[in-house]
Amino acid sequence: MLKYLFTTCLPPVLVEARLALWGEPGTAARLEKMAEHIVYCIDRAVRSRDPTMLESLRDWRLDLIFLKENLYDGVFDNVFEFPRE
Repeated sequence: MLKYLFTTCLPPVLVEARLALWGEPGTAARLEKMAEHIVYCIDRAVRSRDPTMLESLRDWRLDLIFLKENLYDGVFDNVFEFPRE
């Protein structure tokens, strides 16, 4: 699903100006926004200290690893610094 979201046009569910923040498919801007959003979700879950978020935290961390290893490394590593949680 992550690779699909990275490579395809997003559905027009957001206001056009907000949608533009996510960048075009397959670009550094899209990947950076995806990674930043996942880090944001991780940060909020950690701060909440909600034990029901443990599975989501695990999944988001695996998502970050996937994005970095499969879409960032060797392609965009000279374009932007990959976000860390």
